[in-house]
Amino acid sequence: MKKISTFNALHLGDNLVHLHFLRKLAQRYPEIHFTHGAPDEHLAQLYPLWQDLPNLTIESIGLTGQGAINAWCGAGGWWYQQPTSSNWCATYLRWLDHLARLMGLDNPIRETHEMLFDYPALKHPEPLEPEFDFLIVNSPPQSGQWSGYSEKAFNGLIEALCMADKTFVTTSPRRCDITRIGQFSQHARCIIGCVTGPMWPCLNIWNADTIKLRIHLQDREHVNMAPNTTHCNSLSLVPEILKDRGLL
Repeated sequence: MKKISTFNALHLGDNLVHLHFLRKLAQRYPEIHFTHGAPDEHLAQLYPLWQDLPNLTIESIGLTGQGAINAWCGAGGWWYQQPTSSNWCATYLRWLDHLARLMGLDNPIRETHEMLFDYPALKHPEPLEPEFDFLIVNSPPQSGQWSGYSEKAFNGLIEALCMADKTFVTTSPRRCDITRIGQFSQHARCIIGCVTGPMWPCLNIWNADTIKLRIHLQDREHVNMAPNTTHCNSLSLVPEILKDRGLL
């Protein structure tokens, strides 16, 4: 069996997005075995994304052999050489084209909606839990995508939601199971936070059309992967956005 190996030494979010791509490759090319090396601290969180596919394996990055492809989009300066754009999805789709060419394969992800997560473990099991108002992804970003992150400001927003008698789930301060957070997201009315590790599984096919509003807190790059998405760079703007949409 032909084998293709990749690795990514960076953050959980970087590895999550890459594994969605590897899943699509493994499904299209069952005759190829795909192996990906990731930091040890991410392995447990990544397990649900590959355990159902016999030709996809995730291992400690320390075991990655010679000739593996660096799957970080900044490798070799690639990302930083791209035309300046706030459209993260369009740029990342070009990156996937680049990776597929390095592998000698066709890119299975051509459209933005095909980037939505759909691994089987993410689908919320029955019985369904009750809907709640807000999922707050208040985990700190790890890649500099939002310089305005403030735990204190998030606490202020949470207090405002409590005062308005709203129901919510947060991803911090406790360490969160990202697949479980993605399951919870299928019952939220609104999702607020930076697009960092725990946010990625919340961008999934099962809630794409049910979330009334997604507020992504980013400095410049916009991740418009699902409908009803708006962007801002300050938590102070969020209450007014919610009021305008009739959500607060």
